Amino acid sequence: MSGTVLLTGASHGIGLATAEHLANAGYNVYATCRDPAKAENLQNLASKGLKITILPLDVNSEESINKAVATILKNEGTIDVVVNNAGFGIYGPSETHTIEEMKRIFDTNVLGVMRVNQAVVPIMRKQLKGRIINIGSISGAIPSKNMPLYSASKAALESLTASDAHRLARWNIKFSLIQAGPVITNFEPRTLFGSRFSKLENLYADTLLEDREKWKKVMDEGQSPFEVAETIKLAIESPEPNLWYQTSKAVSEAINKHFRDLTGNGRIPQPIQVYSKV
Repeated sequence: MSGTVLLTGASHGIGLATAEHLANAGYNVYATCRDPAKAENLQNLASKGLKITILPLDVNSEESINKAVATILKNEGTIDVVVNNAGFGIYGPSETHTIEEMKRIFDTNVLGVMRVNQAVVPIMRKQLKGRIINIGSISGAIPSKNMPLYSASKAALESLTASDAHRLARWNIKFSLIQAGPVITNFEPRTLFGSRFSKLENLYADTLLEDREKWKKVMDEGQSPFEVAETIKLAIESPEPNLWYQTSKAVSEAINKHFRDLTGNGRIPQPIQVYSKV
């Protein structure tokens, strides 16, 4: 296969694996990240002779996005595929996050995707073709009790992907959302507690810290990022791609089970321990 790919968040994890996997499959990959000088793993990958070009791109900056897109167009004359992978997580109940932290995660995980898409959709519309792959999460379909802000950002991405897929299909621009579960990357250690947690630690520490240790073990036993990269490749190459792709059988089964419980009550622990005074 061939084609020019714009990939965000390529410095580590799923992004790094996707850059390698697509380049090995014959794609011309423009692997972007905020600071290429600090992306040693990506630099090492590009030095192996694969067709990978590293560019700076900050999804929080329209200027940065437009500059990267202009460079790709100047070099290649086209952008065939966009993989919106850049994003981050934040841990803890919503009241442990400041409003600024809430704004920041939506600015990156949701608005960052929209900024990139707004820059490339006019190009794809003119071409009458294009693939846009948004990297979601199982948490977008099944909200995490310990990562509500991350879950909300990925749920927003699910809705936006579905809406854009409907409206832009007339120009042969096809969208897919990748629903990944636990993946062996550095996502867990990079996910910080909300900065208000220290003020509320006495209310949550009994369960939240224990949950964090369980989550770490789950992430350590997750799937390879190359399996996610293969799912991304499948979405790119399918003549009529699905709107949603789950990256493993376990993710598919969990989502199917979740949507059979239409009340949502199955996710609330029974009986609930109610505290008489906080």
